[in-house]
Amino acid sequence: MEEFRIPEATWCMVTAGPYCHVTSDNMFRYLHLEVLPSSGLFYAELPDIEVYPIEGGGMETPIQEAWFAVRPSDEKPQKVS
Repeated sequence: MEEFRIPEATWCMVTAGPYCHVTSDNMFRYLHLEVLPSSGLFYAELPDIEVYPIEGGGMETPIQEAWFAVRPSDEKPQKVS
């Protein structure tokens, strides 16, 4: 196991419902083609976080979440240490 220190960031979370069969690639594509162009934000180039539910979480529980760090256009990317 390794430890990463991720700098403080603003996060964009993309979720998939229980009937959606999406991959993290689909979520990443959605972020870059739909969310970022209309928001004025940029991908912060920090590690992404993927969340998978515990089995038996019920139909209200999204089957997947993906968290992407974003930054304003005038802010420089941060480095992970």
